[in-house]
Amino acid sequence: MKQIADIIPLNKFSTQSGTPVARAPHAPESSEPCVKHFDSEKWEVIELMFLKLSAIYGNAWRNLYKNSDFLTFAKEEWFDALSEFSENTIHRAISICAEHNKFPPSLHEFMTHCKSTNREKSFFQAEPYEKGSPELATNALSRIKTILNRSGGATC
Repeated sequence: MKQIADIIPLNKFSTQSGTPVARAPHAPESSEPCVKHFDSEKWEVIELMFLKLSAIYGNAWRNLYKNSDFLTFAKEEWFDALSEFSENTIHRAISICAEHNKFPPSLHEFMTHCKSTNREKSFFQAEPYEKGSPELATNALSRIKTILNRSGGATC
């Protein structure tokens, strides 16, 4: 059986207090080449999102990501999951979280807010309306009257 002193050096994760300064995954600390290639503009959106959620939720958010390795991993996962959404959609979802979520959102909850923002945009976009001609309206109205008179119409 191993002693605790033998296991501790195997632990790659460190326990820290406070908010660590994280490195972007496209700029690794070590000399190892990074496997993933990130869109730097989109990565900045994720960095800003983490900062905003940290400001909104305070310690409740920061305590989720005390470990710098886990913080980097989480940002990469959020980056991958939110890559289909625009910057405006992500900022709107942050506003929704601030208004409605008492606790920090999970990735799934945040994606749901992003999707609902996209549905709002598509639902409320009206088609341009072209006014029809009066002759066409008069013709359609006379056909409706003819149909109603043939079926007996309404008795009042």
